[in-house]
Amino acid sequence: MHKLFKNNLPLLGILLSLSGATFFALSIVTARWSYDFNTNTQTIMFFRFMLVIVIMLFWNKSRKLSLKLPKNDALKCSILGGFYFMGIGSYLASVAYMPVGLAVLILYTFPILVILSSAIVEKRKPSFLQLLALVIAFIGLFIALDIKTDETQAIGIILAMMAAVGVTINMIGSADILKRVRFSLFSLYQAVVVTSISAVLVFFTGGLSLPNEPKGWIILSIMLISFVIAYLSVYSSLKIIGAVRTSTIMNLEPVMTILFAIALLQEQMTIEKLIGGAIVLFAIILAQLPQIRALFKSKLH
Repeated sequence: MHKLFKNNLPLLGILLSLSGATFFALSIVTARWSYDFNTNTQTIMFFRFMLVIVIMLFWNKSRKLSLKLPKNDALKCSILGGFYFMGIGSYLASVAYMPVGLAVLILYTFPILVILSSAIVEKRKPSFLQLLALVIAFIGLFIALDIKTDETQAIGIILAMMAAVGVTINMIGSADILKRVRFSLFSLYQAVVVTSISAVLVFFTGGLSLPNEPKGWIILSIMLISFVIAYLSVYSSLKIIGAVRTSTIMNLEPVMTILFAIALLQEQMTIEKLIGGAIVLFAIILAQLPQIRALFKSKLH
């Protein structure tokens, strides 16, 4: 198994992206579920990244690795942490002013933004196949999500657009800096920034909102574990296969969110969700077609 992944790093990157999309979806649904037991967004963000800090400190210290980075790289990691918070924070704030389905649809313009931005930075034309796959995935999301434009305020649209831009910048910047900075150090510096911002918000909103029942603590624990798995998976994928391919596969996340919401929150399954989800899966496979062909060719030879 180890030899298979060592000789096929793109395959490992794809599997990590799929893992990231799945566990991010689970963490989103369980986060929403935990709100029913007295938690809130800033508390969840604080706990999530405090856990990342603890894990990364333990990882680096247990291997006696230095925690120092060149000033330029340390600054870039910190700035990317700010953009991470901008992306997730703006998204979570946007749903207060617009339907969740529309917020998700706007957020998930980020894979297209990543492809276009990467092409501009690298001074090349974007792949037609990837662009086609993303357009198809976007159509699938539009069908799968319950898009309603009533009760939508302009501030909600602006926040959702800010979220897409924040996630785009974070993914492109992270893929670049992970080429020369250890994953554990990058994650530590980014997590310190996100935790600090979350701590400020927690302070100014009356302190931590902890679960008020044992069941709430169980849900919070599942959310934290799934988030850590997702976080490690996505940023490892960025390091291996880059921002473009990772962001394309991340289109699976809203589909998995729908499935987890049906399973855990008793939301209703509809024919639109089934059709939309199937279209998104087709688009993800289409985008990976060149790598799938290369893998089969290598097996034949």
